Amino acid sequence: MKRTAARVLATNLQWRTREEAVKRLEELDQRQALTGEDRYLLAQLYEARGEWANAQKQYDKLRQAPDCRPQHMI
Repeated sequence: MKRTAARVLATNLQWRTREEAVKRLEELDQRQALTGEDRYLLAQLYEARGEWANAQKQYDKLRQAPDCRPQHMI
């Protein structure tokens, strides 16, 4: 449920809603439950907030993930 809610919230252009998406994705990350798509979305949300170091960490983890896809690295 958190995953679906985070994806829906991330599509909203309101900053407050995207903050909630980040929070839910971070919770999934703490439980080691992020998929490659989730991690990619989290990195993009960090980039949108100007948190380059956090985005880079997510991209680094994504590169090592078994479900990493080429479109994640473009």
